[in-house]
Amino acid sequence: MVSVTESLLREGLVARLNDLELDRFLRVYEQGYMENLKCMDFVLDPFPRWSVVVGYFAMHDISKLLIAKKQMLKVKGEKAHKVAIELLKELVKDKTMAKMLEEGYEKFRSLADELDEGRRNRIRAQYYKGTPVLEEQWKKEARFFAGEVRKFVKKVEELLG
Repeated sequence: MVSVTESLLREGLVARLNDLELDRFLRVYEQGYMENLKCMDFVLDPFPRWSVVVGYFAMHDISKLLIAKKQMLKVKGEKAHKVAIELLKELVKDKTMAKMLEEGYEKFRSLADELDEGRRNRIRAQYYKGTPVLEEQWKKEARFFAGEVRKFVKKVEELLG
């Protein structure tokens, strides 16, 4: 039976990192997830939807860091988010981590879908600002999601050693 990793390599969705590339990719992913965490906290109250977006990217970047460090693979292409989830499922024994990343991706995608729908329909400017009730709901959801992001990052940091 072919592993998920081997299948993804054959499809060209991941590539092996050589020794020269590895250090650079590790630095980029580490810097990326740390910056995204800081940004998530910085924009949490004034821009809660953006907090969710960058929070998810913190999860995605630290996942790619783990994949690069443990498997010497880089995730590439349009399907990078789903590929990272699949590799994480195969890599870690704690299946809840892959589920957390997947849920973060779905939250991110739902925001992108809302934005796309707003663009297509050209709805009034209120869409972007929202009502006070809607804004408060977004803040509440963003705060909860930020807590989930921090839990996920902590688990991956433990795996990174």
